Amino acid sequence: MEETLSMKIRVLRIINRFNLGGPTYNVAYLSKYLDERLETLLVGGMKDESEGSSAYILDELGLETRLISNMHRSIKPSADWKAYRELRQIIREYKP
Repeated sequence: MEETLSMKIRVLRIINRFNLGGPTYNVAYLSKYLDERLETLLVGGMKDESEGSSAYILDELGLETRLISNMHRSIKPSADWKAYRELRQIIREYKP
């Protein structure tokens, strides 16, 4: 029973892409300052070529992140299917 109480609850946050903008700031700060009894993994897709990267924000905050290489802003059925499969694998491994 004591072991169960000491285990952190895992939270998986998914953001469309790690581009520079408000949503990335929001999810980054929410993840960083979440209750310490919770463990967070932040998962996101690729930024567009015309967008700035938010990698420095995530690095500065020391967040654990996973990049889904096939997840993009635009709709592409074959890439979307691959992204879904990547995300499904992350969920299986992380077990939120």
